[in-house]
Amino acid sequence: MKWKITSHSQSRCLNTVIPESYRVRQVDVLTSEQNAVKNVSTYGSYDGIHWKLYPKESYTYVGDTMFSVISPDPLLPYFRIRFDEYVTAGDVNYAVRVYGEDSCGITGLSGNCNEQELAYAVDGDPSTRWCSNIMQKAGMEIRFCLEEERLLRGIRLSLGQSPGDDPKGLVIQYKNQTQTWMDIPYTAQDNETYLFDTPQQCSQLRLVNQMDDDNVCWSIYELEPLYEENYYWTFPDTEETVEHLAVSEGRDTAAKLLDHDPGTRWTSEGPMHAGMYLEVKVRPDQEVLGFHLDAGSMVWENAREIKIYGSDSGERWQELSYRYGSASDYLFEQPKYHRYYRIEQTGTDDTAAWSVAELGILRSAKEER
Repeated sequence: MKWKITSHSQSRCLNTVIPESYRVRQVDVLTSEQNAVKNVSTYGSYDGIHWKLYPKESYTYVGDTMFSVISPDPLLPYFRIRFDEYVTAGDVNYAVRVYGEDSCGITGLSGNCNEQELAYAVDGDPSTRWCSNIMQKAGMEIRFCLEEERLLRGIRLSLGQSPGDDPKGLVIQYKNQTQTWMDIPYTAQDNETYLFDTPQQCSQLRLVNQMDDDNVCWSIYELEPLYEENYYWTFPDTEETVEHLAVSEGRDTAAKLLDHDPGTRWTSEGPMHAGMYLEVKVRPDQEVLGFHLDAGSMVWENAREIKIYGSDSGERWQELSYRYGSASDYLFEQPKYHRYYRIEQTGTDDTAAWSVAELGILRSAKEER
């Protein structure tokens, strides 16, 4: 993604066009000076002509040295951030981090209920929807194919303005090499997100509603595969791998890092400052490809800057380079096999604590499991 910045007096405007194949839900803008930015407004457009203003209260967070735009739905393809710059001397430098995922093209949509409108579920427009148009019945189903075989960690069925229209007793299936439909065990993170217990390699999927409900239809505003290209993590695997946890502060809530509940979280005892850390001891001979650090609903309490260290003894530490996988994933270039890992928060933000709702051990995704 290419960004263009324009200026007028103290006002700045960042513009970009999000590629059609990419769905972006979070944009972080880091600043070189503290408290340099005020009055942040964000806009989206389908055509670059007619613009929609995103609500500040629910979409925008402004901290000391960064501001973020966070959306539950993919941002519109034409995207703009306006803000005022306040500095007494010198220039402000900006760095932009974008978090999202490949939309992974869907083909072969079919179903046994209102099939002619299924295209609305994959049109990239969160204001339109597919609706069954009749009350939910057991046996309602939707089938679809991916453009190529992918490793999926789950699917998201966005409910938009119809939060009660989720399927009742949903079964998710994939077609295996013998062309047999196989159930995929999953955990429903909320009424929209279904995370597979183990990532599944597949290209054909089926969604089947299992229960009658005479009060609501079945609606999908956006059907999104959630896929992993080369890594994954699961709660059971992380719990089995971690032997011991230590934290620099907030010891009373450390157990919540591994409690399989994104609604609870470990949090520091005060505002973010350099030197805070989580220390993870893993069982011997464990492959670690990185760490998943999810702040849950407290997205503004994500770490500002992270350094990760590895050690075989817990005494002599080696800094490990990483890249960002998603907004919550810190991914090593190569698997590591240390016994100890220290995740150190090196940034400063006097307005927010550091929180982690769920800690995950990232693993390499194998061709077959």
